This record gives sequence, structure tokens and C-alpha cells, in this order.
Amino acid sequence: MMEVLLVTLIIHQLLSDREKKSRLNKLNMIIGAFFGEVGTKLLKNLTDFDISANFESET
Repeated sequence: MMEVLLVTLIIHQLLSDREKKSRLNKLNMIIGAFFGEVGTKLLKNLTDFDISANFESET
């Protein structure tokens, strides 16, 4: 009986880890798509208002 419980807990943990990695991978793809489309321009516009930012304009 204890062996079944132990195997069940191990399988549950392995599946949870796999699901978490999958969600993180999907989230990284969404974040990458966002910054690829609008993020760079948005960050440039935000740094224009940041007086402590010490970046030179690329334009």
C-alpha cells in the first residue's frame, strides 16, 4: 500500500513539474512576442521620461 502511495506522489510531482515548465515556456513566448511588436518602442518612450536613464538615442 505504501509503495502505491509513494509512486503516485512521485508521478504527481513529475507531472506538476512538466506542466509548470510548459506554462513558463508559453509565457516566455508571449512576452517575447509582446516585446518584439511593441515593447521596444514602449521602453524607448518610457526612458524618455526617466531622468536617471543614461542612454543615447539610436535615431
